[in-house]
Order: sequence, then structure tokens, then C-alpha cells
Amino acid sequence: RTYDKKREFRKSFAFRMKTDSETKLTRNTGFHERTSKLTRNFVDARGFWLPNDYTKHGLINEHTACREKAVVIDLSSLRKFEILGPDAEELMNYTLTRNVKKLSVGQVVYSSMCYENGTMFDDGTLLKLNDYGFRWVCGDEYAGQWLKEQAKKKNYKVLVKDSTNQINNISLQGPNSRKILEKIIFTPPTQPSISELQWFRFTICRLEELNGIPLMVSRTGYTGELGYEIWCHPSDAPKVWDKVMEAGKDEGLIPAGFGALDLLRIEAGLILFGNE
Repeated sequence: RTYDKKREFRKSFAFRMKTDSETKLTRNTGFHERTSKLTRNFVDARGFWLPNDYTKHGLINEHTACREKAVVIDLSSLRKFEILGPDAEELMNYTLTRNVKKLSVGQVVYSSMCYENGTMFDDGTLLKLNDYGFRWVCGDEYAGQWLKEQAKKKNYKVLVKDSTNQINNISLQGPNSRKILEKIIFTPPTQPSISELQWFRFTICRLEELNGIPLMVSRTGYTGELGYEIWCHPSDAPKVWDKVMEAGKDEGLIPAGFGALDLLRIEAGLILFGNE
């Protein structure tokens, strides 16, 4: 057969949530259009291709930039689940090791997720969107299935929806991360501005102005530095990447991969489930 030279043949691994689950192939994130121009060193992160390091910089330079200036990291492989309904709080309080009832709207909390016997099988962050809505961001796709099983068993009135394919995210980390975001984020009067955003809180905002790309920005990270995560729809990801990189060009911003992130989180004493 003869194929057009522009046709892309992607490498993939077969990924299964469980041994009896349907096979899925490794896929690209919304940011791949930009990151693939900067590196060919990608790793399979639970079903998504993510950069391990970048050709012009390398692991050590990326690590140093995060500690001294700023880096941007594609973390779109994180699984996202919307927990909606009158019993959403009860379900999350039952399945996590933190007291979810203490959360205010706009707050984020880190927690382990355990089986009933106390065995940990995942960890992540929980965002309280409203009184009847939460977003669980974690590493394992099975967490969504587990939540559905527990909701059914406990007869909770709740909907668990996988939103991983509708939400991509980059992590902007480093001492200059706040300066960079303040240049490009518009927040309405009802939401905290970037300068007001406290640790483990999030804000609903737009890119640049009132009619800009809709975003969520949380003051969270995995590096031990001042940092934020920017959440957007995959179709908007290239534009968001461009705006962040442009805003950070005078602040020493460079992209960083999984290799540098692993060094950074070890230095910060942050665990990686399955490793520690």
C-alpha cells in the first residue's frame, strides 16, 4: 500500500483498566500538537503519551528551572471523575480517608482511596465544585468503577461520570508561576484572582478576557514549589499552551517532562503510588 506522507502512524500500547476490560490504545493529549514539536522522547503514562524530557533542555535543566524560575508540564493523563448528586458528599466521605464534610466550595484536598479493608489502591485530589458536585482527579481509571460500585452498594443517589476526555491539564510550577498567570488570566468578581488564590483552592476563570477560553486554575502541584494547574478542554489545549509559553518567555519558563517531575516530587517528599 501507498500512504500519503502526511498520514501519521502512531505507536501505541494496549491498555486495560482491569484484566477483563476492553483494550484501549495509547493516545495523545490535547497538548501533543505542541509538545511533539519539542521532543520525541515520550513515555506511556497510563494510556497517554507524555514527554519524558525535552530535546533543547534535558532533565537537569528542567529540574533547575522549576526550582529557580518556572516550568510547564503536561499532566493530562490524570483521570477526572465528576461526582454529582445529593449523596455526592456521602460517597466521597465513605471512599476517601479525609473528612470531606469539612470542605468548602472552591477548596481542594489530597487524599488516599482505599478498599474497605484499608488497602490503598489510588490517591488524588478532590475539588468541591458546589454543594452537590465534586471532581476526583487521580491516577487510576479503576477509581471511577470503584466509586460506581460503592454508590450502588450503599444505594447513594449520585452520578459518577468520567470526564478525562473532556478535561486536559498542564501544571505551571516554579517561583515565577504566579507572575506568568497574572498576565493572562481573567477572573470575574465572584472568583478569587490569581494573586488572591490560596493553597489548595481553585478559581473559575477565562484566558485573557471575559470572552476568552474557559478555564479552571487550581493552586496545586507535585513539585514542592509555588505552582498551579490549568484545566481546559482538549480542543483549547494548543492555544492555552501558546499563551502560557508566550507569557513566560521573559520569566525563564521552559517545558519539563516526567523525568524532572519525578526528581522534584522526591525532593519534596511527595509519594508516587506504586513506587513508595
